[in-house]
Amino acid sequence: EAVGRARRGREATHMLANLSHTSASFDLVGSAVECLSNDTLLGNVLTPAGCARRCKSTPGCEFFVSGFGDKAGRCYQEYTANETCIEGWEVDLYDFYKLNDSPADTPDSLDGGSTLLPSPELDTHFSYDLQWTDASTDASFHRIKAGYECDDGANTKLRDVDTPQECADSCANYGNCTFFLYGFNTKRKQCWVEWTHSADCPEGWEKDDFDFYMLLPAVPRAPPSSPSPPAPPPAPPPETAH
Repeated sequence: EAVGRARRGREATHMLANLSHTSASFDLVGSAVECLSNDTLLGNVLTPAGCARRCKSTPGCEFFVSGFGDKAGRCYQEYTANETCIEGWEVDLYDFYKLNDSPADTPDSLDGGSTLLPSPELDTHFSYDLQWTDASTDASFHRIKAGYECDDGANTKLRDVDTPQECADSCANYGNCTFFLYGFNTKRKQCWVEWTHSADCPEGWEKDDFDFYMLLPAVPRAPPSSPSPPAPPPAPPPETAH
C-alpha cells in the first residue's frame, strides 16, 4: 500500500529512543516500516503505548508495529527473531518497536483513550503523531519529535506558512529536503529545512518552539487500469437453404 506521495525513495530509518511514559517500556526501532515476518493483529488502539500494553500481555510478544496515518490504531505482533528483521523491511504506515523487560508507570489515558499525544512539555523523548495529509497536496509526513530542533547547525529558511502540511509541501519541493521544522508559539508559521541525515539527529537535540518532521518515502501509484475493450458486435444469423 502507498505510504505517501512525497518525493522520496524507499527509506527505512532505524533509531532507538526510549519512551518512558508507558506502563510497558518500549523502544522505537524503525520509523515508517514494518518487518516482513509473520504477524498477528493484537487489536485497535490509539497509541504506541496502548499497542505496547497489548504486546506485553501477549505471551511471547517482543516486537510490534503501531500504525499511523490511514492505518492509525492498528496494532500487530511481529514474529521476527530480533530487531534487525532478518526477513527484510517494507515501507508502510507503521512504526516498528521492541518491547523492553522493565515496565514503567504511566497515566492510563495513553492506552486507547481520547488522548492521542502527550504535549510537547511532557514529551521528553519521541512523540508519534498521526500523518497530516491533504487531497490537494503532494507531501505526506510524520512528526518525529515535538518541541525540539536538531542541533545540526545547518538549516535553510523556507517561506512562512500556516500549517505543517504547507511546510511539508515546501520541503518536498526543495532539493534533497527530507527533514523539516515547523514552529509554534514564538516561532509560529516558521518553516525550515533540517540538514541532518538521520531521524534520530546524531548531532543532538535543542529544545525550541519547533516540531521536527520527516517526509515519508513514496511508493509510486499504480497506473490506472485500461478500459475494457468494447463488446464485439452480435454475430449475423445463420443463412438458411432455399
